Parts: sequence; structure tokens; C-alpha cells
Amino acid sequence: MDFSFNNIDAATYNFKLISKTPPQKARRQYQSIVIPNRDSPVIKLNDNYESYFLTYVGKCNDTDLDNIYSWLQDTGNLIDGDDTTKFYKVVACEKAQTERLSDTLRMITVTFECMPFRYVVDNFAVTSTSDNFQIENTGKKYCRPQYLLTVSATSGQLKVNLSSKPLTFSNVDVGTKIMVDTELMIVYNYDDNTSLLQKTNGLLPFLNVGNNLIQTTGISQIEILKNERWF
Repeated sequence: MDFSFNNIDAATYNFKLISKTPPQKARRQYQSIVIPNRDSPVIKLNDNYESYFLTYVGKCNDTDLDNIYSWLQDTGNLIDGDDTTKFYKVVACEKAQTERLSDTLRMITVTFECMPFRYVVDNFAVTSTSDNFQIENTGKKYCRPQYLLTVSATSGQLKVNLSSKPLTFSNVDVGTKIMVDTELMIVYNYDDNTSLLQKTNGLLPFLNVGNNLIQTTGISQIEILKNERWF
């Protein structure tokens, strides 16, 4: 496989790869601070990363171009053939530029704008009924998981790692399923999609690289979709 976009292999449309840019690392943003009487600026790193571009150059038949153009619209997930266990989140297909090689053959350059980080394809949920357990983030960057909490008391809390401030909830009906989505930074009722932010207090917890201690009260079951990510 050369690459796939939204679960469709490029070979489906007779795309034959000639060259490509290798996977990149997202550029970390920084602030350069000039201080009087100092001969060099102070660099302050931010925890924000810029999007980057992946380009694929290949050949295809002129009769496949319409299908290719239709396929490459919108956002989606991109899997590069060099590592099929990870995927990129595509902001947009920046361009699909063609050159005429013959009456029937075209060279096409496809460029994807990708959000920072690669994500694991096999992103399965971890389920536990314990109120004290560990979970491992095997990625290379802290991740933004989704927590699905089944409530067993009208109030309770979710705490990730000992040094963090817990996320608490109150005035919630027993049996409610609370979705804590740290990717979108929202909390809502999983069954009816109503917001529960007003019934929670504290920061939405991320998972550090390595092992993380999960402690809960007032929760009978927790499902965690880790969303592990790599540079």
C-alpha cells in the first residue's frame, strides 16, 4: 500500500506511486523575547504544534481523475504505507495537480495538510470496574482520551495521577453515562447528548506518557479510549 485516505487505498484508482515526502515531525511554536542589554533573545516554547504537509507524486489514467478528485475532498484519515499502524488527521487535500504525460496517462501530485501528530489505528477502549487501576499511554506525547463514566452515585470524581486535581461531578442521576471528551474539551450525557459541564468541576484529565493511575468514586464502570499519539 502506498497510502490510503478515508479507508480507500490509492491503488483503487490505479494510482502508481513515484515519490513522496517522508513522514515529518510537527514544528513546535515558540516565542522569541528580546530583553534589553542581552545579546540574544530568550526562547519560550509553547505547547502548540503547526500542521505540516505530506506530498505523493504518482501516475494514473486520465479516466480515473474524476474519481480521484472526488475521493480527495473533505477532511479524513490518512495512512502512509511506511507505517500502517498509525494515521494522520487530514485538514484538507491542499492540492491535486496533474500533468499530461500522454493521451491516456497523467502525472498527479497530491498534497495533504495534516494536523500535528500521528494516531494509532487500533484505538481500542479499555474498560474497568475497579476504582483504582493503572493504564499505559504507549505513545510519545501526552494524549487526550475520552472517558465514558457509568455513574453509581449522584456525586463522585475521576482522578488521573496523584498530583492532579480531580474532575468532580454532582447532582447527576444514578445510571447516567457521562462522556468526558478531552479532545473536544466537552462533557455531556452519552445517551441524550446534553451538556453536563455545569455539573462538573475541575480540569479534564489527559494521560501522560507511560503509566497513569486512575482513581474514581461514585463510578461503577469506566471506559477509556486513549487516543495515543506520536510525533
